[in-house]
Amino acid sequence: MFLLLIGHLKNMGKRMTFYNDQKPFQTINIKVIPGARKNRVREESGLLKVYIQAPAVDGKANKALIDYLADYYNVRKSQVTIIKGLKSRLKTISINGV
Repeated sequence: MFLLLIGHLKNMGKRMTFYNDQKPFQTINIKVIPGARKNRVREESGLLKVYIQAPAVDGKANKALIDYLADYYNVRKSQVTIIKGLKSRLKTISINGV
């Protein structure tokens, strides 16, 4: 499969938009805060932070993160992928169709 990557930086280098077979996808570097009181997205200290209610146990926070980001960006869950950082609070996320 041929992958065409044409990108540009957005918001101080945290987001990049690329094209995969002419369909846009975005990569986002985030910090996840599990065990929060409520799910929310905030930009703090120049970093995008995603607060998730689920605990960081047995992948529950990762699943909740994918569910929340899919709802937040109004895409299907299958369009949200954790590229890097499955066992870390710092993650790189890919969102297709944004």
